[in-house]
Amino acid sequence: LRLGLVSALAATSSMTFVELKRLLDTTDGNLSVHARKLEDTNREVIRRIDVAMGTIEKLLDEHDR
Repeated sequence: LRLGLVSALAATSSMTFVELKRLLDTTDGNLSVHARKLEDTNREVIRRIDVAMGTIEKLLDEHDR
């Protein structure tokens, strides 16, 4: 279901919850749980990128001294 959700959103600029629910042939609860899991995963990936970029910037600053 998550792959279908990501694929559907990637194929169009926007879709409503009802459109996604119909397209994926799922229930409100199932769709909301999977959408929330994707949102949480996305936040964690962004957090890890921010941490890595901060580390890289710190190393570059130390190298320039």
